[in-house]
Amino acid sequence: MTCAAHTSWGYDGTAPSHAWITPVVREPSREVRIAEAIFSMARAEASCLDCAELKRIGVNVGEDCDIDIDAVEHALSLIRHGSNLEGMVVHFSRCPRIYRCRDCGCEHSSELSLERCVACSSIECELVSGDELELAFVEVARV
Repeated sequence: MTCAAHTSWGYDGTAPSHAWITPVVREPSREVRIAEAIFSMARAEASCLDCAELKRIGVNVGEDCDIDIDAVEHALSLIRHGSNLEGMVVHFSRCPRIYRCRDCGCEHSSELSLERCVACSSIECELVSGDELELAFVEVARV
């Protein structure tokens, strides 16, 4: 358990020591929750096939998701460690922002949000790709 000093009252040495030590409870990061959800969905898909072992998982991550893929990979490695999933490979694919112009129908990719159409300069562009976080594939082996 991690502890932190509770400094709002101070400690003058007269109160019992436990009066100023409080446990710090940390919520799992968003990336840890994403890693857990990835495994949960992959296991659910694999369970549809009797006696299946997870071998590979593919995950599509859109540029607009603002997800730290390295942190998700680290969380996945911690989840896999010591389990029957240690040999499983997780493949991440970055999906670029793709916009479609509502005026002319042109599609284009951009690193910027709220992009103008490259063909007609209209600001009536909608994001059609780049905000997804999806389980792309699950590869299993029969045991």
